[in-house]
This record gives sequence, structure tokens and C-alpha cells, in this order.
Amino acid sequence: MNKLAYFSSIKESHAALIKEMSAILLGLEPNLEEKVLKMMGSDMLCYYENDAFKYGFSSHDRHVSFHNMVMYCYPNVREEIGFNFKKSQLKKSCVNFDTDIAFAPSNFEALIIKSKEYPFPKPTDKI
Repeated sequence: MNKLAYFSSIKESHAALIKEMSAILLGLEPNLEEKVLKMMGSDMLCYYENDAFKYGFSSHDRHVSFHNMVMYCYPNVREEIGFNFKKSQLKKSCVNFDTDIAFAPSNFEALIIKSKEYPFPKPTDKI
């Protein structure tokens, strides 16, 4: 599936929100590779860095999920920026945005800026 087909397959309000968020994301991280893949049981607009899944958007019945693997690898990102997402469901590696609640682009931008501060994929200790 390509990006156009992906947007055609989801709710119009979800497509509009994901387009807005992906424009912010690519504006801040222009070197990401974009793919539409089946992940976690649904189609997802995915962004890869160094061949590693870094970010993704998925559309669900009542919300849009933004998956952030930096937040998963570095829980302090979630702790430092989570206050900006009080009206959204902040999970271990994702933020679920209810499309009925106004989206605050500056909060999303702050999350991406904070995420960019950390090396990705996360370096592992060698034994």
C-alpha cells in the first residue's frame, strides 16, 4: 500500500490529523524513510531511521496513535514531555490522540524535538 492509498483507507479526520503531524515530523527530521506497512494488526504510516522503526501513525475507531520508539527506549522523554498531553492517552511508546480534541501542534513539535536529542537506535552495552 502506498501513502495515498493509506490516507484513502482511513477516516478523513484521521487522515487530516496524520498529514498535519507527519508534516511537522518530516520538517524536523527530514532524513526519515517513510513506508506504509502492516504493523500491530493495522496499516501504519511508518518512519525509519538507519533501518530501524522510529515513529509511526495508525488510525483506530476513535483515535489516532503516534508511536514513538524513542519514548519506549528512553522513558524520561515521556516523563519530561508528558504534561503536554493531558487530554491524550500517553502510553509507554505512543500517544493516542482523540480527534474530537483540538490538536496542539506545538506540543507535538516539542515531543519530536525532545526525541531528537537521543541517539536512535539506542546503543546497547556490549558484554
